Amino acid sequence: MEAFLRVVEITLYILAFLAIALTVLPFLRHTAWWIRIGEFPRLQIAAVCVAVLMFLPFLAAPFVIFEIIFLLSVAACLGYQLYCFVKYLPFTRNRSRAVAFLCHRTLSGYFTATY
Repeated sequence: MEAFLRVVEITLYILAFLAIALTVLPFLRHTAWWIRIGEFPRLQIAAVCVAVLMFLPFLAAPFVIFEIIFLLSVAACLGYQLYCFVKYLPFTRNRSRAVAFLCHRTLSGYFTATY
């Protein structure tokens, strides 16, 4: 049982490192696919972060400072991933309609002939 829990703990650390890497890599200004791949599975990366934050504190109970910083960075990754895809959820405000109205209102003055 102890060996199984150690394997699960190591797996969670690997998944957390991958989640951090997939969150940080798209900030680089490269167009390579292996850097841009982190921009698309945002919901899956957030789910991995939630799973790591739920289970890792129970498996690695006595924390050292490195583990605390590691878990805080996973929490920061979760926050960024949530920030990136929460605007696409149905309960968020639709800004495109308001922006289209403002653009139409300001641009219509340029195209009408008022003398």
